[in-house]
Amino acid sequence: MHFTRFPFLCVDAYAGVYAANYMAVNAFSFSLTSFLIGRYNMKANTATNVNNVFSGTFNFSPVVGAFVADALWGRFRTLLFGTAVGVTVSCDQSHYSSISSCSVVLRH
Repeated sequence: MHFTRFPFLCVDAYAGVYAANYMAVNAFSFSLTSFLIGRYNMKANTATNVNNVFSGTFNFSPVVGAFVADALWGRFRTLLFGTAVGVTVSCDQSHYSSISSCSVVLRH
């Protein structure tokens, strides 16, 4: 097996993941604005401002994580903390959605 193509495959894979992430974030951003306008009756300017704050925070969070990993905790503790928070939030959301779907079924 020849490894002369391997660096190009890595670049292609990185570009593909970056492109998919960019599309997903933009799709979520547009949906968030529509959701805020439709569900919470926000004005378009307010919904756009909320979306911009969310996008800015979302895009700046890797910088904060890198600082914490380099200066304070180290990479493994930072990864452990991030994984624990992610799993906790995911479980909490799934638990909340199952409770709210049960309550909707019970109300009807």
